[in-house]
Amino acid sequence: MFDNLILWYVEYFNEEKNDGWRILCGKVNVSVLHELYLKFMKGNEVPPIENLELNKKQKYWDIAGKYYSEKEQRVRATKAAYVLSLITSNE
Repeated sequence: MFDNLILWYVEYFNEEKNDGWRILCGKVNVSVLHELYLKFMKGNEVPPIENLELNKKQKYWDIAGKYYSEKEQRVRATKAAYVLSLITSNE
């Protein structure tokens, strides 16, 4: 299931000329990407966002802040942005 979604997110992100991060404005997309983050954490496939350098964490926080102001949703969107950067090799 995740494989097809990952391909779709990568394709959308790479084809979106103005702002591929706009994909985060959809709560369903954030939920799917957040679940993917949890899957990555469970499998120890990527470092937790908490272990990233402060400037990287701030980058994802700022991106999420473009779409969400409520803290819980913004935290989820921050993790979703992290996953999106990983799967699109936009790091």
